[in-house]
Amino acid sequence: MGWDAQAVRSKSDLNDIDWPKYDFNFLEAFRVANEELERRTCFSGLVAQGSLGGPAQEFLARASPIPCYDSSNVDGELYWPPETVQQVQASANWEFAVEDIWDFCDYWAARVFLRVCAEQRLAIWFNW
Repeated sequence: MGWDAQAVRSKSDLNDIDWPKYDFNFLEAFRVANEELERRTCFSGLVAQGSLGGPAQEFLARASPIPCYDSSNVDGELYWPPETVQQVQASANWEFAVEDIWDFCDYWAARVFLRVCAEQRLAIWFNW
């Protein structure tokens, strides 16, 4: 298993994998986010589900002033509460070059995912 991020409402959602199916605002926000990516000719089924896959880690990590990975964590997970997500969104620095054209979609997926999580006041659960 690689690095993944999942939008959640709170830590209690970590125990209920089906909760997104019942939250219309969550589903609609990420559906719209996925349409934004498609307009950039990027296709990410993960963002449509409120998730972010491993290849986007590099870009979220580069933009974020707070780590989204901790190799010393034996549980292989990290949780950002909604307040942290808000802080990261407000202070993220996305002004860096994307060297490889193949990375363009991962850059935008990370950026859009973080923005939607902040707008919806969601938490992010990272696992690896």
